[in-house]
Amino acid sequence: ATPAAAPAAPAVKPPKPTLKKLSEYKAPAFWIDKVETVFELDAGRTTVAARMVARRNAAGGGGGVLELDADPTAVEILEVKVGGEAVEAMIEDGYKLRVPEPAGAGEEAFEVQVVARLCPEKNTALSGLYASKGTLCTQCEAEGFRRIVPFLDRPDVMSVYRTTLIAEKAKMPVLLSNGNCVDKGDGLPPGYQLSEGSALKAAAGLHYVVYDDPWKKPAYLFAVVAGELAEVKDEFTTRSGRNVAISFFVDPRDREKCGH
Repeated sequence: ATPAAAPAAPAVKPPKPTLKKLSEYKAPAFWIDKVETVFELDAGRTTVAARMVARRNAAGGGGGVLELDADPTAVEILEVKVGGEAVEAMIEDGYKLRVPEPAGAGEEAFEVQVVARLCPEKNTALSGLYASKGTLCTQCEAEGFRRIVPFLDRPDVMSVYRTTLIAEKAKMPVLLSNGNCVDKGDGLPPGYQLSEGSALKAAAGLHYVVYDDPWKKPAYLFAVVAGELAEVKDEFTTRSGRNVAISFFVDPRDREKCGH
């Protein structure tokens, strides 16, 4: 059977640009220290599951409700859990997904899980996750990550990322993200089950790659690329004599243009 098409994005007008002054800076009410995402990649319907470790910022003057930046013109929220328990949460005015903090959490870390659905091939804003000539790409600078999954999408919130990418190998043989490749293989990651309503099918020649980025960074530096790309290899020798492997991934038609 042909998978159902992704639902059309709600008719929501984007907020008007506002002037942001350094003199009006306020520290975030919460920090997000760690982000684990799983992408079930498909041009017509991509599902993203994010697991975030959040904690209250004692200097932020907030608490009670974690306000995540979210863009309803690009993201459909399927599920929100706090501490493993499902909660009612929706994107409200101001493009905020308001998630209740667990009772008695105080300054202790707590876990937030969000499952979202995107349609990269209909994303003509070229911000967030979009399709370009058969390749899925991300543009998260300056505020594109909120178009992938709700988050504290601001440059002073620094997190470490672990990203799992799953796709049909014939369509997207190359899967790239930030950090070090720590696992890859054919099929699904061990113990993983596809989400309900996923555009992917377990018997459709899937493969996966897992990247771990141990260095804290803001969300605007997050990146994913998936498609049919050619790898151009080279190496660089540092002043100390250490050899560093370098790989460039390009459109196969441009492979011969990458020599320098």
